[in-house]
Amino acid sequence: MLTTSRAGLPDQPSVTLELDALNVIRGPIVDVRPALYLRCDNEKLEAFVITGAVLDRDSDYRTTVRLRWADRPPVEEAWWRSTDYSAVFAPAPTAFIHQLVSTPKLVLELRPHDAAPIAAQFDGEDLESYIPRLKSRCRSLTDSPSAEGPAPTVGEGADSVYAEAEVDERAEPLSLPRAEYPRILRRAGIEGRVVVEVVIDTLGRVEPGSPRVVSSSNPAFDEPALNAVREAAFRPARVRGRAVRVKLRAPIEFTADRR
Repeated sequence: MLTTSRAGLPDQPSVTLELDALNVIRGPIVDVRPALYLRCDNEKLEAFVITGAVLDRDSDYRTTVRLRWADRPPVEEAWWRSTDYSAVFAPAPTAFIHQLVSTPKLVLELRPHDAAPIAAQFDGEDLESYIPRLKSRCRSLTDSPSAEGPAPTVGEGADSVYAEAEVDERAEPLSLPRAEYPRILRRAGIEGRVVVEVVIDTLGRVEPGSPRVVSSSNPAFDEPALNAVREAAFRPARVRGRAVRVKLRAPIEFTADRR
């Protein structure tokens, strides 16, 4: 169901479009039908969903949602969570509305706190005819969606690997076993350094098969360095509070005075 409302007073330029979900979400006490709202209030454009559930949080009052437009692969975005934890706000409302008009069928998956994900299904087939009402109050809606920038995404999916410069919190080593010093090189007083590139998973573990030597002062140091890195443990890297896979480089030093 799609309904509209206007501000009761002429000096309050507000228009709200409400689109009810096609499905009902079963709750612990009562069942709830989520609703999608598109609102322009004093030239401020908002797109948000009231879920009726207490939503999980990543960081900075954001929560991760999954959007599937028609039959396209789902994408993850970081949306703002309301202060009562029950609603989520699109960070790029203009782009979201343009997408909803061009691709009316949407499944929005959300994460309640300490519960299985829930999915709200929407069909905005008739939405386009109501958009002029929003445009009359929010001139920003006539802009290109790119004017406000894209919504923050959480990688390209579960298999995305971030570079160190792309994450908010870098992976930090919790334990890094000491590399075995080749006996012959130690006796000869030969020191060296090996840089190993590795992928750290979302649990802080070194992904099997990922370690590789990118620079080495002596090939005899390579295997001991690789063995040490394979056994290392890290605090996972994070983007907007969410643990992500990251590729980093670990320097392993071999000094002759090491015991």
